[in-house]
Order: sequence, then structure tokens, then C-alpha cells
Amino acid sequence: MGILQKASNVELIERIILFMSLLEQHAVVKGASWPLVCIVGPLLAKSFSIIRSSDTPCTVGLLSVAVSIFGPQKIVEEVFIQNRGYCSSQLSNDELEAEDFMQIFKSIFVPWCLQENKTSTKATLDLLLALLDDEYFSEQWSFIIDYVINQSSPGCQSGVVDANHAAMLAMLLEKARNEIMKRRKRDVSGHKKGTHAEDWHHEHLESSAISVSRSLPPFSASHVQFMCSLIGGSTEGNSTAFLSRSSLILIYKDILSKLISFIQVSPFLWVQNCASVLSKDTKICAEDDSSLNIVEIYKFALEILDCSFFCLKTLDGESGLVSGIFSAIFVIEWESNLVKALDDSVDESMIKTKARLPFGESVCAFRNKLNVQFMKNLCLDSRKRLLNILIQSVRCAVFVEDDLINETIISLCFTWVLQVLEYVCLNEDEEQTLLCLLLSKGEKWPVFVVPGFSFTKASGHQKFVALVDKLITTIGIDRFILGYSRCNQSTPEVSQEITSPACLAAEILCTWRWPGDSAVSSFLPSLAAYAKRSLPPQESLLDETLSILLDGSLVYGGNDTKSYVTMWPLPVDEVEGIQAPFLRALVAFLSTLFKEKIWGEEKALSLIKLLVNKLFIGEAVNTNCLDIFPLLISILLEPLYSHVEPGRDVQPCSSEDNFVQNTIIDWLERTLRLPPLVTWKTGQDMENWLQLVIACYPFSAIGGPQAIKPARSVSPDERKLLYELFLKQRNVAGESAFVNQLPEVQMLLSKLMVVSVGYCWNEFCDEDWDFLLSNLRSWIQSTVVKMEDVAETAIANASFKEAASVIASSRVEYTYFWELVASGVINSSSQARDRAVKSVEFWGLSKGPIGSLYAILFTSKPIPLLQFAAYFVLSNEPVISMAVVEDNVSNSDLYASNDQELTIEEKVHLKQEISSMVEKAPFEVLEMDLLAQQRVNLFLAWSMLISHLCSLPASSSLRERLIQYMQDSATSVILDCLFQHIPLDISMIQNLKKKDAELSGGLAEAASAATRAISTGSLFSSVESLWPVEPVKISSLAGAIYGLMLRVLPAYVRGWFSDLRDRNTSAAIESFTRTCCSPPLIANELSLIKRENYNDESFSVSVSKAANEVVATYTKDETGMDLVIRLPASYPLRSVDVDCTRSLGISETKQRKWLMSMMLFVRNQNGALAEAIGIWKRNFDKEFEGVEECPICYSVIHTTNHSLPRLACKTCKHKFHSACLYKWFSTSHKSSCPLCQSPF
Repeated sequence: MGILQKASNVELIERIILFMSLLEQHAVVKGASWPLVCIVGPLLAKSFSIIRSSDTPCTVGLLSVAVSIFGPQKIVEEVFIQNRGYCSSQLSNDELEAEDFMQIFKSIFVPWCLQENKTSTKATLDLLLALLDDEYFSEQWSFIIDYVINQSSPGCQSGVVDANHAAMLAMLLEKARNEIMKRRKRDVSGHKKGTHAEDWHHEHLESSAISVSRSLPPFSASHVQFMCSLIGGSTEGNSTAFLSRSSLILIYKDILSKLISFIQVSPFLWVQNCASVLSKDTKICAEDDSSLNIVEIYKFALEILDCSFFCLKTLDGESGLVSGIFSAIFVIEWESNLVKALDDSVDESMIKTKARLPFGESVCAFRNKLNVQFMKNLCLDSRKRLLNILIQSVRCAVFVEDDLINETIISLCFTWVLQVLEYVCLNEDEEQTLLCLLLSKGEKWPVFVVPGFSFTKASGHQKFVALVDKLITTIGIDRFILGYSRCNQSTPEVSQEITSPACLAAEILCTWRWPGDSAVSSFLPSLAAYAKRSLPPQESLLDETLSILLDGSLVYGGNDTKSYVTMWPLPVDEVEGIQAPFLRALVAFLSTLFKEKIWGEEKALSLIKLLVNKLFIGEAVNTNCLDIFPLLISILLEPLYSHVEPGRDVQPCSSEDNFVQNTIIDWLERTLRLPPLVTWKTGQDMENWLQLVIACYPFSAIGGPQAIKPARSVSPDERKLLYELFLKQRNVAGESAFVNQLPEVQMLLSKLMVVSVGYCWNEFCDEDWDFLLSNLRSWIQSTVVKMEDVAETAIANASFKEAASVIASSRVEYTYFWELVASGVINSSSQARDRAVKSVEFWGLSKGPIGSLYAILFTSKPIPLLQFAAYFVLSNEPVISMAVVEDNVSNSDLYASNDQELTIEEKVHLKQEISSMVEKAPFEVLEMDLLAQQRVNLFLAWSMLISHLCSLPASSSLRERLIQYMQDSATSVILDCLFQHIPLDISMIQNLKKKDAELSGGLAEAASAATRAISTGSLFSSVESLWPVEPVKISSLAGAIYGLMLRVLPAYVRGWFSDLRDRNTSAAIESFTRTCCSPPLIANELSLIKRENYNDESFSVSVSKAANEVVATYTKDETGMDLVIRLPASYPLRSVDVDCTRSLGISETKQRKWLMSMMLFVRNQNGALAEAIGIWKRNFDKEFEGVEECPICYSVIHTTNHSLPRLACKTCKHKFHSACLYKWFSTSHKSSCPLCQSPF
């Protein structure tokens, strides 16, 4: 007894428990009852009151063990035989009646065990569960639940237990769940009460659970625990629920309703649409809740879901409930991802979006707990529903959200689709279902391959194509096309709503360009690669795509194609100018397939026959076919004659070649029957027939412009007819005084002349050549007049941009001509370029020669070779001296001495075309597409500026003024733009640290270009190889610009680098610079210092290339000092270190001053260190000569602009640097002398 009264005797009580276990074994083996009757019973009877009052877990545990060993009724009987006062009935033969057992259980054990705020609560609950007898189990359990529920505070919401009793029930239920497992182990048959979850169900538990799930805040942790313990399922093996299936469904429906209500108030339309889809699919209507604690309600629902989702899985297949909840979870996570991606882009009207983030992040954390296997183990119906809802959400996000940043929403939707593929799709069939759902027809998709096609594109269409293209690139076109082509067979429920793979290919090609990519650079190469490695059965995909594009071209015409019909293959960049989407796609499609040798002569011939058959409808000409035929015939003829060496009188031998030549002869004869061009009027078919004939005579330019020659072999008959067509135009023109000046007529005549000269020049007589040259003179004169007219119009209407657009468009129409011009310019001498620029001044054009060159360089419709020619002229002598700085800077300024004072007003002014790029454009470009034309223009402008700066002599006044301008006005955001093209991430940084490590394409090109620019001091090679603009090429230019900036503007770059706040970014940039840029830059600096001749016996410099050190020794009048300049490994991003290693006859103050002065000069120098050291020497030379130092900066020579102190105070006579004085006036807000305070 004494042992039980002391709570500290835990070890002794445990020994007693062990002793009881041994007695149990004896009783079981021998069948004896004396251990209970003689030992345990008397012990517990005498100590029961002590056990009740002690409130210690170990003493209560003693009683629990006894009950579990000997049974509830026997223990109660033994305990209360010794205490008969507890019995309500007369005991006979010392046995306890059933009603007495239940009365003692209800009146003594239940109140005691369920008493609140006890130390031994867990132990008493174990005892209470141990007392559940198989015979009276249901009555006992029912009484326990009723007792707790009835004890709940009456102040709670209706049907909701208070927090304390909720905690009690939660603890009891968790222990009951363990009790079930124990009972199952004892009773393998499962016939006894308490071995099944259903035995523990209770109507009050059901009603309380539903009431709590529907209650209003505030919620306590106890209520969450109560709900979680009721539902179970926190772990995979713990899914026993104390609720009926119907109650579980009601609770989870309530949770889904709360999630839907959260979704439907999203500021994003696509999320709201998902709420509608969910409500329709699950038949759950979520009402808007304006409660102030609405977020708390959402969190409460999520917490219940978080600790019970393995139980939720038991309801899999229950009318969309499981799929609905997981769909809501994914969509809320996606919304959170979108908000984070938009970040500062979210405007003030969407501030509440960010307020939703905390709950969204909680949902993200919950979703991360769902592993792939868990999701894929859901039933087929749930996965199908989930797939349908999520893919609808993705489509809606693309098509509905017009205001979102294209790249952001495309990238996120791409990630979401891959996430659905990973988590939901179990096999290829389900992957096909996903593709079918994603690409199924709708109001906004497809746009082109539909009946009644309209040229007005649907909202979000280009973004959706960008998404599809990213998916094709990532998962592979083979997998994409193969899966999509099986949709009709595997998913009959959506087969009528989807497009075929050929329709998909045609749709993408017609879309042509989308955010971040285009059909030419992305989809067509993928399609060509797929066609090359696919089996012959896939030929049907190409044929079907061709059929769709051809039918669309025939129906929707090609009236804008006439200017694109040329005698040589149409370049890809010019195909983009074709406005008719089907025809543009068809031209690119055919060009790619024939160029890649996927289709050959046989296919080309069959297509020519097909088009010839479509050219006539009965006897009438099919004008739509005639419109597009000239453009297509030039593509289709190339594979037929690309292998034949053209020659005179070469007869084709095959029937196929005969068909083509006979067809062309027929077209020539038909064209000869038409009236001559001089009589032509708009609207006649003459133009189309002539275009068709001209297109049949292509030229080959293999080997450059000088190697142009006919690409076809023609028969004498064909040549004769072509020459007759030329003569017809010449003879009529010679006989008539009237000349038809319509542009269409003149253009057709010029093309006809070109093919006639190329294929029939041997037939030409003197009159033919006179006719040709006469027209050439006339066209040149007309071009000059037109240029003058355009210039005058621009001046009169102040609409230079519109005029520039007209001129740019005309250049695109005659690309080959302008490429010939550009080629001549690039190969010209500097004298020729000088004369050309000066001659333009006599034309009186508003922009002048320099402005005109800039207009070509920065045109909205660039021709690569012409653009490079403009850059070539502008960036080389003699033009570059006029191209960067305005004319008010005289040539004498170029070599003006630094001793010449520059006043504050004498600031340099750049050409407007350059200054706008340097000062403002980087901010706009930073947000643009990486291949945007404005971005290319910005880099070219900076290339011009830095190249000019690099070419100026070190002592040039203009150089100093340019550097000062860049420090004051040129935004360093240009460097942020450059590093958008230099791909630096963690893995690449690690590669940079390794010797001989291979770098990725963009980074390797940037590194190589940077090293080359530093070594040569030129950007020319990077600019020359820029066109056609591609990611790797623009990375090369970005690296070259960065490298030359490090060489020419080290302090400027260092200032930008010091302001970087992202440590990862700065570490990556420093690693790139240290590895790829600093070594050649340091070598160049040391080499320049070593070569520098300072022409002074009192000053010497020694260089240690091994230690990257420079020792400058200055001696004067028995005084001197050695200064050591050390270049860091990541120079110039890190400042050089300056130290004094020896001083002689110099005071400590002067020594410190000299040291600080050298430090300022070398750290502020935008140029070579050799210059900075020379300036430092001159500074102290001047000081020894008696030149007064500036009282503001304590230096004779200014550390930045290298001027002398010349502005003197009229009162105290002290002289100041103009820059120092200007800064003093600006910061002090007064114009008095810094020393005597008199007005300056």
C-alpha cells in the first residue's frame, strides 16, 4: 500500500506489473484462479481508493494491466467484493451481477477516467478502453461517447463540442484506433465486438463531426485533432475511420465546397472558370462567404484534409469527390505559382491576389506531400476527371488571361501540363487522352484549320501554340504526334472534338510566329527531323498537311504574293512577309521538305501535275491557283534541276522532264497571245501569267553574286519563245510614244528583262541591249526621284517613322538588289566610302547621310547584309568620327591636351540615334524578348560607341568627355541586358572553375568573344557574324561587348558590379570574368605598362607578370617612395590594391596622401592602368613644380577628368577643379567659396 501511495516508486510498480504477467502465465497454463482471488484481487481492492486519488500514470497503469490480464468483469468483481457498498444488488456466491458491473462502470470508472486536467489522463483512457467488455461493448462505448458529448459546454455552436472535450475525444479515439489493432490480433476470426471500425461508430460522433466541419471560426487545434482522429488516414496504414461512409462523404464535400469558394473569388478568370467546372462536375455549389474569417475557414478545411488524405482515398470513385478535391488543390497551387511569377507585375487592382498567397503556400506544402504513386493509384474514373479539369484549366489560363505576361503564363502552363503528365497519366493511353483534351476543338482553337476561317486571330491563340511547341520540343515530336494520332481510336468520347495531327501541324505553321519562337526556327526543324527518322507510314502526315495548306491557299488566295515572285529561291526571312497565312505556311513547308531532301524529284513532279490540273476549271482559268502558282513553281522546279549542269541546247530525256518543259512552253505560248505590257490595265490576268512564266526561269547564286547563272537547262524551242516574249515588249515599246508607268508594269518588265538576259543573251542584238540599258537608266532616275519625294514628304509631315517604314518595305521587296549593294559597300575602299557619304549631302535629304545609315542599321525590317554594311560604314574611318558625336565637337578636340580646361558646360553630345539607345533603351529592352529587334539595335549602338571610344587616343579631350558622359548619362542597365545572353547558373559556375571543362554553346561563344575583344580591342568579328540573328550569335556579341567594356570602361563596369544585390548573380558574373576575361585583360594591362615610356629619370616602373604586380618608384629632390599596385584575380570587378613598400624623406602625411592619390587614380581610371600611373606621376610633377592643388580633392590633377585647378576665387585666390566646384555647389546648395565663403 505504501508503495502505491508514493508516486516516485515507479520501478517497484513496474515490478508488480511484471509479477502479474507471470501470474497470468501460471493461471493460463494451470487453469488456476488463485492468483486473482488470493493475490491480485485483494491487492487492488485495498488500493483502489489510493489508485483513484493518486492521479499517477503508473498506478492507473497497474489497474489497466490487471484488467487486460484477468478481464474487466473479474477485476471489477474482485475489487468490489471487498467493497460491497458499491453494489446495488445482493451478491450471491460472491459473483457480480451484470447490472452491477454496468452501474459501477458508468458511475465510477467513466466519470473518473474522463475527468479533465489530470496528469494521468492518458493512463485512465487506456483503463477505460481496457474495461470495454466483449459482452457489454456497445453499451459501454455508447455511454462513454454520450457522457463526453453531454459534458460539453453549452456555450458552443449547436452540435459542436467545446475545445477541452474535443481534445479528450481526440485522444480517446486515437487510443481506440490502437485498441482495434490489439483486438484484431487477439481475435483473428474477427467475430468479437471491437475488432471492426463499425463497432465504434456512434450517432453523436457522426453529428458532432459534421457540425464541426460546418462550424464557423474561431477553430482550435483541439477541433482539428478531433476531426483528424475521427477520420484517420494521416498515414497509409492508418485509415480506420470512426465515421460512416455517408458522413465521410458529407465532410469531404464540405471541404471541397470551401476550396471551390476560395477558387471562385480568385482575381484570375481562368481560376474562376475552374470553380465553375468543379461545381458542375461534382454537383457542389459553393456559396460566396463574406465572413471576415474566411481564410481561417479555408485553413481549417485544409488542415483536416492534410491529416486524412489516405482516408480520402477510400472514397475514390465517389461521384468525382476525390478528383474534385485534388483538382482544387492543383489549381490553387498553380494560382500561387502564377502570383509568385508575376510578383511586381501585379498591379494595384490585384493587391488582394497577394493576400491569398499564405493560403496558397499552405496548399503547395500539402500538394508536395502527394507522391506520384499515390496519385497514380487513384481509380481510372478519378484520374479521368482530374485530367479533364486540370487540362481545361490550363487551356483557360492560356486563352482567357490576356493581361498576363506571355512568357510567364506560357512557361507556367507548360510546367503544369508536365506536372499532370507525371502525376495523373499512368500509361500511353492516358497520355494520349491528355493530348486529346489539350488540343480538342473549342471556340478559340483552332483558328486557321476551321470552316469559315477569319483573319482575326482569337485571343490567346499564339500563346497556346507556344505552349504546344514547348511540349513538342520537350517530350519529343515523335511521342507527341504518335500519341495524338491514336486519340481517335483510344478516346472515342472526345474523338469528334479533336483535330488530326496534320491539322495540328497546319495550324502551327499558319500561326507562324508565337512568343519566344516561330515555325521556321522551332516546329519545322522538328517536323523535318521526325519525317527523316519515321517509317514510310508516316508519309501520310506530310501529305495530309500539304493537302490542308494547299486547299487553304487556294481558298484564301495569295493576292499579296506578286512582289515575292523572284528568279532565285525565296529566303526564309522574306517568306514571313507573305500575309496569307496558308500560303506562307505552304511555302515554308515545301521549302523545308525539299531542302532537307525528305521529298525529291518524284514528289516535286507530282505536285506540279496536281497544280497544273487545278489551274483550269473546265475551260476557265482558276484565278486562285494562278495567284499562288508562280511562288510555288520556283520551289518545285529546284529539285528537278538542282542536279543538272545548265547548258545550251541540252535536251531533257525523261518523260517527266518533257512534261515540265511542254507545260512551260504551253504557258509561254499562252502569254505570247496576251496583249503587250504597255497596254496592260489593273485587274487583268496578264500579270499572273507573266509572273508564272518568269518564275520558271530561276537563277543560281552558288558561289556569291559574281557566280550568278541560269539554274535550268532549256530547249531551243523554249528559249525561242522566251526571246519572242521579250521582243514583243521591246517592239511595241519602240513603236509607241506612250510608256505605261504603272509600277506593276515596270516591275514585270524588269523581271522579264532579267530572265531574258540570263537565258537568251546570245540572241540579243544591239537594239535589244539599247532597250535594256535605256530602261535601266529610267528606273535609276525614278528611284532617285522617289527617294527625294519621300524625304520631302517626311520633312513636310514630320512623319519620319512612316517614311522610314515605306523605305524599309521597299528594300524588303528587292532584297537581292540591296544585298548586292551591301556587298559592294563592304568591299569598298575608305576613299570610296568618304566620297559616297559626302555625295549624299548634296541630295538635301532631311536625315543626312549619317542619319540615313542609322535608319538602315536600326530599321524595323532588316536585311542582314545591308544592316551589316551600314554598321561597317558607320564604324570605320572616315565616317565613325562623324557618326557618334554631334558636329559641334571640332576635330581639334580629338587631340586636345588634357591641360586644356573643360568647363562644366562643355559636355559632349552624342548623335540622337546613339544617345537614345544609351540613355533610355536598356530599360525597355530588359523586358523584351531575347531576340527582339530593339535588343539587337541596342547592342549595335553600344558596339559603335565603345569601338569609337577605343579608337580615340589616350590623351584625347574628346575621350575624357565621352567617358564623363557615360559616367553621368549612360545607364548601366546595359550590363544587365548583356548578361541575359550569357547563361550563368550554378552548374556552369562549377564548370568555369574546372580546367579544360566544356562550356555550353551560349556561354562558350560569349567567353570566346569576350577574350577575343579584350585581346584585339575590336568587336568587328562578333558583329560580322551576328546575322541571321540567333541566340548563340547574340550571346557572342554580348560577351564581346562585355569584354571590351572591361578593357575600355573598367571603373564603369566595377560600379555596376558593386551595386548588384543578388549574391548568386554577382558570384556567377565574377567567376565568368575571373576565368574568361581577367587573364587576357591583366596580361594586356601589364604589357601596356611595360611598354609605356614615361621619359623621366626620376620615375621608373617594373612589372611582375607572375605576381600580377607593378612597382612604381618615384624620386625627387632626395625624397622618394615605392608603390606596389597589385591586380586581383577578378580584375577589374575587384579594385586594385596599392601599398607603399619603401619611402625616403617623406612625411607620413605626404606618404599617405601619395598612396591615396595613386589608389584614386587607378580605381577611377576608365582606360588602361598605364594611363592612370602616368597621370599620377604628372600630378606630383605639377605639385613639385609649385602648381597649387585643389582645396576640395587635395589633388593637382582631377582623378576623373584629369583637368587642372583653374577656377580661382576672386577673394582668397585659391584655384579649384571645375568638377569639384560644381559638386560642391550642388551638395552644399550655395555658391560661395569653400574656403573663404565669399560669393564665387
